[in-house]
Amino acid sequence: MSLMGRERLFLSARLEPCPEPSDSLWLARRCGTHRHGVGGRGGGRQPCGHEPCSPLLPCRVKAKKGVNLLNTKSRSHQWLVTSELLTGGKHSTATVDVAKVDGALPRDGDSYEILQLDFEMENFTSQSVTRRIMWHIDYRGRNPPPDLEKVVTELTVIQRDIRAIVPLAMDTEIINTAMLTGRTVAIPVKVIAIETSGVITDVSAMVECKSHNEDIIKVSSSCDYVFVSGKETRGSMNARVTFSYEHRSALLEMTMWVPKLPLHIELSDPRLSQVKGWRVPILPDRRSVRESEDDEDEDERKQSRGGPPDDEDEDERKQSRGCTLQYQHATLQVFTQFHTTSSEGTGQVITMLGPDWLVEVTDLVRDFMKVDDPRVAQLVDSSTLAGREPGTTLFKVVSPLTEAVLGQTAVTVADEKVSITDLKAQVVSSLSLSLHPSPGNSHTIVAKTAAQQTLNFSKQEALLSVWVSYSDGTSTPLSVYEPRDYNLVVSSLDEKVVSVTQDRAFPLVVAEGEGAGDLLRVELVICESCQKSKRKSVLFTALAGVRGRLPMTTGTPATCRARRGPLGGSRARPAPPCAARTAALPASPTPPRTSPPSPRALCRCRGG
Repeated sequence: MSLMGRERLFLSARLEPCPEPSDSLWLARRCGTHRHGVGGRGGGRQPCGHEPCSPLLPCRVKAKKGVNLLNTKSRSHQWLVTSELLTGGKHSTATVDVAKVDGALPRDGDSYEILQLDFEMENFTSQSVTRRIMWHIDYRGRNPPPDLEKVVTELTVIQRDIRAIVPLAMDTEIINTAMLTGRTVAIPVKVIAIETSGVITDVSAMVECKSHNEDIIKVSSSCDYVFVSGKETRGSMNARVTFSYEHRSALLEMTMWVPKLPLHIELSDPRLSQVKGWRVPILPDRRSVRESEDDEDEDERKQSRGGPPDDEDEDERKQSRGCTLQYQHATLQVFTQFHTTSSEGTGQVITMLGPDWLVEVTDLVRDFMKVDDPRVAQLVDSSTLAGREPGTTLFKVVSPLTEAVLGQTAVTVADEKVSITDLKAQVVSSLSLSLHPSPGNSHTIVAKTAAQQTLNFSKQEALLSVWVSYSDGTSTPLSVYEPRDYNLVVSSLDEKVVSVTQDRAFPLVVAEGEGAGDLLRVELVICESCQKSKRKSVLFTALAGVRGRLPMTTGTPATCRARRGPLGGSRARPAPPCAARTAALPASPTPPRTSPPSPRALCRCRGG
């Protein structure tokens, strides 16, 4: 209730029949507090005793400082009430005697309101105060009961009549990536108070708060944000935090998503081998300091023929000394599902976006990746793993908070060698993006990208997407290898249609005119410092198709020749543009002898 200044109120007390089969009565604690017809009630009872009720019922009332007891009166014609009021420095007390009127007998099962106590509240300056009035039955010849057994009426008095408080959060969900990164995820919260008059006040700085379960969600000491620190153990659809202001309280409910463990780790090739003929310089970060076995095999053949190596072979061997065979590289991705429970205490699990979706978290855990034995394999970067020498080891993602293993997979570096069987090159002139709703989830948008091969205007530039295929049936994008370990030589077979700018690791293709066909020659060449001879330096050669559709210019023979195609032949049919489900572009051509991706793999959601 709202009180201003010195205002008068009253309490009423009832006598009820004892629940035991006797004539005893109970003093009910259900005491009404009234002001201008508005009241509230408490609860509980104080027994009169286990003896027949006496005609005289003495009651003692004590109010602490701030409450002044004024007078008493009877609330029933069957009872007489007399009282003595005393006011001290710390307490205001009243001794009340209640007696039955001669001939008035209570009916069985009835309860009676017998006593009204008038009092007033003193002025106060704070927003709210709490005052207590205690009373008990005083049996002559007995010690008074302890305070815990006395009837207590508690009054909360406030300056403003606040009807409700409302906590407002910036979001209703938290994705707990702190378990993967160690970095706190927080959502700001404000609390407003709504008064009966309609006035709305920001009381964020004055509230108290408490989380119902800190294993799910936490709240700051200043109550201005809720957060997760990474030490949580589970999620919940209705994680709760209680905010309190004066006598009002309100719940904030949020959905908490946590990552599913162990993490799902995918390697494009879990078995890595040396690549025949591909020699690379031995650098400080490459621990293996052995020469290319191609050189050792050549020396053995020379010695078996009974003669020393000639001068030219010796020069080649000196040039290749300090080089070793390249090991295969594998791309890696880390996925998880974020899930929660339907409600606290139940085992039903709900997966974000649906059970067929995986969220890529590679970038989130990049600082917490490690290889158990770096002599066998090494991390080139957060998405590439390279072999170093034969053996088996584990690739792991560890917790940033506890060093616990969040996910792991085995990596094998084999003794046998593989050879390059194909080089696939695709011109990428532009990218297209399409968005459409997921058929299984109306809240999910699927983004699909496609690489375009057609050059549409003069001097338009394009890149090449190059993939290397090996004899073990795997394919890898050339971009995962260090540019210092190879040269990519691209040349045009018809510079009237397309030209090449070679002054970079990945050359640029430039549109010059209209035409189509396999007009680009792509050569993968060993880096200069490890070349033996020109003939042995080219690892593989491939052709790439180009299609130019430039605006028509009338009356020029060159235009007509370009439209007919090179050497007067018909235009080659371009390969259809490739498409990718994820944002990793350019897209890969279909690798040879590999199984098609599973439906689960097609439903990956990148990001997180």
